Amino acid sequence: MAAGSLRHRLARVHPFVWIGAVAVIAGLIAWPLGGWDTVELQSTKLPVVQPGELVEGTQYSVSVESAELTSVHPDGFSEVEPGWMWLRLELVVTNETNRTAFSSDLGSDYKGVVTVDDGAVGYGTESTGPEGRLATGAPYLVSDGTYLPGLQPALPTRVELIFDVRDGTWSVGDELTVGIVDRTPYESTLETGIRYGFPHLIAEVPVTLDQGAEATP
Repeated sequence: MAAGSLRHRLARVHPFVWIGAVAVIAGLIAWPLGGWDTVELQSTKLPVVQPGELVEGTQYSVSVESAELTSVHPDGFSEVEPGWMWLRLELVVTNETNRTAFSSDLGSDYKGVVTVDDGAVGYGTESTGPEGRLATGAPYLVSDGTYLPGLQPALPTRVELIFDVRDGTWSVGDELTVGIVDRTPYESTLETGIRYGFPHLIAEVPVTLDQGAEATP
């Protein structure tokens, strides 16, 4: 099989399959050597950074500024569904690539740059919103509320991600763990240029959940 064909097939594999494969290989190596007695899992060695601290990545550099529960949507007109709230994450994101990036990816379950509490929302989530669709984070530009702003190379951009969450998922004062997800560049086999894949966590940010704006009854 040609190397390009194999790479194309592997590039379509869901990220969790990559994670599982790495874990299996590591286990097979460590087991006969008694390695599980002494090896500390890599996931426990992630740097823990504070809100507002920049985490430098290859595709995006990210700082998590704040997290809050709110019933006021940044679009100015959406109304929260009964039994639901919005989780608002404020981030500063710098596009480290050499081309404009789509902010629509930031809150995605597949291409997202953050995962909250191991996939409750964000990258890796299987949660659904009030309409039964996968709950992805809608990105807005903080400065003027623009929906789906483009992310220009090397320009730090303050954005907010809005996730639908069920009442009772979290409470004000809870500490969320926001994982920062980065990806590795590779040469595309289907088009010209560099693509980014093989997602992996590079840091965790503990953030206390604040009370955001509440809609007037």
